[in-house]
Amino acid sequence: MSTVLVTNNKYPDNPVAFVVDFMQVVKKKGEPNTDFYLSNRGEHYWEAVIYTDGVDSEGNFLGPYWIDELTTEGTLNEAINNKIKEVSKLIDWSMSPSSGREFEESLDVYGPIVYYQYPLDGQIDVPINSNIVIRLKDLPPAVGIDISTLVFKVDGFNIVPDIYGDPFDYVLSYRPKFSK
Repeated sequence: MSTVLVTNNKYPDNPVAFVVDFMQVVKKKGEPNTDFYLSNRGEHYWEAVIYTDGVDSEGNFLGPYWIDELTTEGTLNEAINNKIKEVSKLIDWSMSPSSGREFEESLDVYGPIVYYQYPLDGQIDVPINSNIVIRLKDLPPAVGIDISTLVFKVDGFNIVPDIYGDPFDYVLSYRPKFSK
């Protein structure tokens, strides 16, 4: 992950943060350009994603922006630079994300995502003694997940799972108790 601050010549005191990150993606059934294995699991591959705290003329945050084609380092650098140039044209540079509030607070633009879960919604033939696992990520730009606000429910009951990780990448795991 890398963070770049970009300024516009007309507004040199209004920097906008761009965060470039790489993420392993699994395409799900029905999404375009997806090859599937017999088990109906999607193909895993890497994508670059660019986040920004820049806003448009109506004050709406922009992004995230995905870069799908990762071939060589030169192609990747060119693709990232081109995407930042493209997004920069959409930014209202007079509305700095840092004006009127702390710059770091402006970096938490996107909510956390469920990065991984097992079992998947609707999955069948799951062994009864399987762990229930959820991985949550707070994608950059971010200040982290407030884990104290999370409620973990299984079949409508509040559960206290095992929690591992840090505020930007948590794994919650629970093994149901069962009887024969």
